[in-house]
Amino acid sequence: MRSSETPRDRAVLGLGLAFTPTKRLSLGVSGRTFSAGDPTIDGLSTVDAGVSWHAADWLGLSLVGRDLFASRSGFGTDNLDLHASLLGGVQLRPFGNRDLVLDFTVGLGGRRRVGGRVGLNVQIPGFGYAASVVELERIGKSDEIYRLLAELGASFEGLSVGGGVAVGDGFGDSPGGYGVARFEARPRPGVAPRASVLDVEVGSVDERGMLRVLMTLEAALRDDRVAGVLLRPRSAGLPSAYAQELRLLISSFKAEGKRVVCHLEDASGSQFYACAGAHAVLMDPAGSIRLLGASAEALLFGDTIRSLGLRADFVRIGDYKSAPEQFTERKMSEEAREQLHALFSDVHNRVRHDLAGDLRVTPDRISDVMANGPHLAHQAIADKLVARAADEVVLRNSNDAAFEGRSVVTRVGSRGRQDWFAGPTIGVVVIDGTIVDGESVDIPLLGIHMTGGRAAVRAIDAMRADPLVRAIVLRVDSPGGAVVASDQIWRAVRRARAVKPVVVSMGAIAASGGYYVASAGDEIWADPATVTGSIGIFFGKVDASGLAEKLGIGVEQLSFSKRAGGESLFRPFSDDERAALSDRLRTYYRLFLRRVATGRGKTVEEIDALGRGRVFSGDAALGVGLVDHLGGFASALMRARELGRVSADAELVVLPKRPEGLFEYVFGELPSTSVAAEAADTEPPTTLPLPQALRTTLTHALTVLQLGAAQPLALLPLEIAF
Repeated sequence: MRSSETPRDRAVLGLGLAFTPTKRLSLGVSGRTFSAGDPTIDGLSTVDAGVSWHAADWLGLSLVGRDLFASRSGFGTDNLDLHASLLGGVQLRPFGNRDLVLDFTVGLGGRRRVGGRVGLNVQIPGFGYAASVVELERIGKSDEIYRLLAELGASFEGLSVGGGVAVGDGFGDSPGGYGVARFEARPRPGVAPRASVLDVEVGSVDERGMLRVLMTLEAALRDDRVAGVLLRPRSAGLPSAYAQELRLLISSFKAEGKRVVCHLEDASGSQFYACAGAHAVLMDPAGSIRLLGASAEALLFGDTIRSLGLRADFVRIGDYKSAPEQFTERKMSEEAREQLHALFSDVHNRVRHDLAGDLRVTPDRISDVMANGPHLAHQAIADKLVARAADEVVLRNSNDAAFEGRSVVTRVGSRGRQDWFAGPTIGVVVIDGTIVDGESVDIPLLGIHMTGGRAAVRAIDAMRADPLVRAIVLRVDSPGGAVVASDQIWRAVRRARAVKPVVVSMGAIAASGGYYVASAGDEIWADPATVTGSIGIFFGKVDASGLAEKLGIGVEQLSFSKRAGGESLFRPFSDDERAALSDRLRTYYRLFLRRVATGRGKTVEEIDALGRGRVFSGDAALGVGLVDHLGGFASALMRARELGRVSADAELVVLPKRPEGLFEYVFGELPSTSVAAEAADTEPPTTLPLPQALRTTLTHALTVLQLGAAQPLALLPLEIAF
């Protein structure tokens, strides 16, 4: 359509809507209305509709219907040479984003025409963008059209507004101006709103819950929309290693000039330890701080089991492999007491040293504080443990002086991306809870999760095969479990390590089978209080024949070879069976030693000297070469980004998925498996409010049921909190 008259005043109002049901597919529709002094086009309205397929970051294909449903108010379109047309297009993005775009279009059907477009887009940090476009239509025709547009715009979260100059619009050569507004679900970076304080509650301390908190804080650390964090630890059972991960992130926030304020209620020693390095520590007026020092309790059920007519029958390697003692003894062995004393002593001394630095006092002063705890609010303020008392609701709903007048928000929106696909990513594979054979076991209501060897291997192999995953963080937060499953995971990690970097982050505990799988990575990062090592294996079962006799239950066994029925729960192992189990145990133990020696680049003899069930803190493990660096998940993630050569805003893909509460457990997992590098949801899954001791007992019972009597076990159910 073209006018031969002298151009007069004219305007075009356009409105477009587009959405992307998938990353590859985009659908859109737009409408235009013309107002002009030229009566030929005045009042004309047309509609375009199109679909595009993004075959790759650099290549797109499109099909567009132009001038559909054309109408002209009061005049109709009968006297206009205006017909619907179909255009096919190819779009090239040499850099994989909007910076440079090349479009080529061809008219299909009866109205054949060729066009081209070159677009250049430059992001202006802290403001918006500048863009220029050169368009050609009807190339080679007598009525060839060119356009040159230059545009400047500002972006405000989901809104972009701008304007520009257009020359050669097909109606004449005189320049004209235009304005544009875009509403985008995934906004471009631009003018940043006033930064807010992110409210993060640490309400769930299971393995996945803590990982969500760490990812949230790590994303907030890099987000210029977050000026600081209100951290609210609310779970008394916070393991010391988790407290140390929070401390490291608080230090990182301070280094970035972002303010961190902690609010405590009835705080455990671990909660206070996590927060002590913040800019300000506030507490509920009726709260207290139970900083009492490290302690440990071991429940041994040997006499109880025997009184019930049960007999625990275990075979183990190493005097320090003390896990079976809880079922066979009524008191700790000297070896178990020795290693646990050393472990807790390491953590206790580390806490004293760190808190002394936070409070600018001597470690002896921290010992005095512990000896005189717990501290009520007024005592904590007098002893300068906290800055002041504050009501949580008032603190969160007002511009408190602690936040320098900034608003407190529970989440920040996602950042927009300029590419058609998620670019290079970091894979996060989580090994949490007891390791069992086959598929994972999840009971969300009880907060019990066990990692299945098959599920973990499937996740690792998927990460290895995905070309977009440039590095893997293996997050191990497990006391171990089945040896066969542990070895399967170890082999999968080694396969992945041959293709791309695998950085291991060890959480509260990575012992026995947990350390088995961790040893396969390129680098191991541990918190100072991470329970590490316990390189050793045991077999066992519970003989219930005495209980059956007490209950008047007769048990008749038919066996057709001397070892048939050896796995039965209604008879003990025979001497022959126990000898055979011992041989099998030594074979698995040597395999364990070889796997760790291979992964750590040491000899079997060197690993054996550290093995036989010995347990180390992360501090001690660093000294003996079982780990490479001290640091939390955020440190391991930073290292994986460095080794994988990806940017800090790369997506994190987390596998295996776990049901988050009863809904997903019953109806299936939600479809998303990737977490953008943004503030993640920190709400914990729905669980019953069971005491930690009861939850631990249930976990142990389910572990025994899941693993059965014939499994070789590499297991150490232990964590440290104070």
